[in-house]
Amino acid sequence: MTGYPDSPPTKVGVPISDLAAGLYSAQAILAAYIHALRTGEGQHIDISLLDSAISLTVWESAGFFATKQIPQPTGCAHRILAPYQAFPTADKPIVIGAGNQRIWIRLCETLERQDLLADPRF
Repeated sequence: MTGYPDSPPTKVGVPISDLAAGLYSAQAILAAYIHALRTGEGQHIDISLLDSAISLTVWESAGFFATKQIPQPTGCAHRILAPYQAFPTADKPIVIGAGNQRIWIRLCETLERQDLLADPRF
């Protein structure tokens, strides 16, 4: 799901599974410590890299489990929200994220492109 359509798979820029598992481990350790302070009992902690990674694929996992369709790469575009991606400009790309109707309207007004509000594509 990372990369652009019709391109080979792309590695994620950071070791996201490892980092997520580390964060979940820290939370589990703190919860176990609080439990030990209150009860004197220890806890067993079991952290999975795969579980940690899947937990961060919010829209992709939900879509797969609901439809059994394998998520495809979307480049830098958001899977659900639009527009929410990088766009080229005259000098450098910019990222625009208008995640709801109110923000979309404000974006169109700011860009002086109110015509887009009536465009059926959007």
